[in-house]
Amino acid sequence: MKNIIHRFFVISSLAGAFAAQAQAQYAITILQPGGYTASEGHGISGSTQSGWGTVAGNSHATIWSGSAASFVDINPSGATQSFIWGAAGNQQFGYATVSGVDHARLWSGTAASAIDLNPSGFTASYGRGMSTTNQVGEGVNQFGQTHALLWSGTAASAVDLHPGGFTTSKAFATSGSQQLGYGLTGGLGHALLWSGTAASVVDLNGSGFTETYGAGLANGKEVGTGYGVATGGRNHALIWTGTAASVVDLNPSGFLFSQAWGASGNSQVGWAWNNSTTFDFHAMLWTGTAGSAVNLHALLPSNYSTSMAFAIDSSTGNILGLAHNSTLNRDEAVMWSPVPEPSSVVALGVLSVGILRRRRRT
Repeated sequence: MKNIIHRFFVISSLAGAFAAQAQAQYAITILQPGGYTASEGHGISGSTQSGWGTVAGNSHATIWSGSAASFVDINPSGATQSFIWGAAGNQQFGYATVSGVDHARLWSGTAASAIDLNPSGFTASYGRGMSTTNQVGEGVNQFGQTHALLWSGTAASAVDLHPGGFTTSKAFATSGSQQLGYGLTGGLGHALLWSGTAASVVDLNGSGFTETYGAGLANGKEVGTGYGVATGGRNHALIWTGTAASVVDLNPSGFLFSQAWGASGNSQVGWAWNNSTTFDFHAMLWTGTAGSAVNLHALLPSNYSTSMAFAIDSSTGNILGLAHNSTLNRDEAVMWSPVPEPSSVVALGVLSVGILRRRRRT
């Protein structure tokens, strides 16, 4: 019996090791639609990806279902341009420009479904992120001030999150119960975390940081970027767990600069780079530490010179972003999809059979 138990744990441990190795393998899908000169992927939810494509010099809100051929242009009627920044459930969030004015828009998969969320008292608004229950972004009020906003599906539901002591604020992500973004105070950015009201704000800019900016959150973790003496004066990807003191530097080995943008479950995505002039961005994936970084850019075909990852789906593990096609000199929406490594699966099966055969002989 002792040998049987030992062998069970050997199989379990090796299965875990093979699973971890398999997660480093990704299939690449270029989502660039035919007839469009560029595209970017920013929101992902289940089997649907969203962002925008450029046609005739204007950006149009776009959704895909896993392939370039599945592309659907959902630019609202009357809009000269539109952008999707986030997605959750069967909806997408961003903004559209009509008669030169930008208004936050909430879609449900079609151009005709777009709802104008611009709230009373604001001359313009921008959708940046969403959960299944609410949406966040910013609005410009009648005094020209930019305030972080929280919606629950209608223009009338808008809540002004702008905190006292800040001149500007923007929200980029929401988990449903919390919202993340930044505010400017004294001309410097501070990552900010809210829980539904302006009064609930928590300043995540801590000791050793000159500026910080929040971009994504999930599972009680917030991500973004910051710089100061703590980072040698360079922008580094950061992760917090609700307080300024909890900050962890995610900057990966081999890179001088980095930015974390999206989060889902225990994973975070963004990009890293070395040249602050040419911005040689490499899409990155983390699981909470600098040492966990996976260079997603290295998996792309060689004609893609830079890449950025903006979002990751919790159910599929698919990662959405963009890559620059240096051959055609354009940005193209790209998706990284995790796939098991065949050799690992085969090796595990052979090992399991071998152990079971030995068990029968004992």
